[in-house]
Amino acid sequence: MNNTMRWLSLSLIVVAMVTQFNNCGTYSDAPGVTNTSSTVTCLDDDCIDSSVDNLSLKVNFGGGTEFSVPPDQAEFNLGGDCNEAGFPYNTIRWELHLNAVMVRHSGMLSADSRCINGRFLVYINLSPITGADPVDRTGLKTQNPLIRSPYELWIEVYGQNVPGGTPQRNTIKGKTRISLIAI
Repeated sequence: MNNTMRWLSLSLIVVAMVTQFNNCGTYSDAPGVTNTSSTVTCLDDDCIDSSVDNLSLKVNFGGGTEFSVPPDQAEFNLGGDCNEAGFPYNTIRWELHLNAVMVRHSGMLSADSRCINGRFLVYINLSPITGADPVDRTGLKTQNPLIRSPYELWIEVYGQNVPGGTPQRNTIKGKTRISLIAI
């Protein structure tokens, strides 16, 4: 390639960079068509619409749906991932069931939890609770302290639009069951 061709190619590149195309005109709507530009309408300051369909909860404790409890274990924590689905307020509650009957829940201990930044942690206490559940469930004991039995632990996230408001539920993705196994 000779010098003239190089110089011409370089000149065209420089001219193209200096004089970039800029269209400042507007497009007109077709005759008889109303402008359908999209707009965002926010009902609150954060522009997040809450949706029950997005409430979700997943416990992380090494996989599976069984959690082993040794004979002397009176309390433990479980945590995981959650989605509060855009609700400004949320509550995570747990319930302990023995033979399909709820025997204890987080409200008895004032131990409801919350979904914060996509994570949660719940505190489970199996010791006797004065006035609410006097049975010592340490190590998954039953009312007969010599018998240990499997329990079911249900954990669920509820969304609320106002503090103490009507809880919104997603019983499919927002609730999970864990089998507590006596070892």
